[in-house]
Order: sequence, then structure tokens, then C-alpha cells
Amino acid sequence: TYTATVVKILPRPGYTPKETCQNCPAPFTNKPILGLTVLWGLKATPDKPNQYENARLIDPLSGKIYKGKIKMNADGRMLTMRGYVGISAIGRSQTWIREK
Repeated sequence: TYTATVVKILPRPGYTPKETCQNCPAPFTNKPILGLTVLWGLKATPDKPNQYENARLIDPLSGKIYKGKIKMNADGRMLTMRGYVGISAIGRSQTWIREK
């Protein structure tokens, strides 16, 4: 299975990022966000190349835990992650593009 960990927190003008996962359930409660595993359980989908499923994601700002899945395009430059509660149709997607 695959995991994802926060390795850097980028500053934004006018915003001071939280340092700990204050609203998170155990075992994440009050853990530092830097170094926090925010995605776990992600597995390759055997019959669908470049797709992964069965992930769990935690939003360190709200403390909410979501189900998730990921789809990568053929050349590996774009990754779309979908987080949801219950069924995938009720969720939100983000697409990340790798820099050259």
C-alpha cells in the first residue's frame, strides 16, 4: 500500500499555518502537521492501470477523515485525487500537475 506524508508547508500571504492537528481524532490528535501521514491504505487497482483506491485521507485543518482514490494520466504528469464520504459521487477532486 502507498502512503503520503507532509514534508513541507508552503507559506501563504496573510495566513499562519497551524502547527498541530488540533481537531484530529486519535491517533492524530495534537500531532505535528509537518511529518504527518495524511493518506494511507492506497492500493493499485489491478484491472485499471494508473488508478488507485481504498485510501483514507485526513484533512489536518478540519480533522475529518475521508475515503479516497487516485487516477494518474498515462505519462504520469497529472494526478487527480478524489476524496469523499460514503460514495464517490458525493466528494471533491483535486488535480495536481508535476513540474518539468
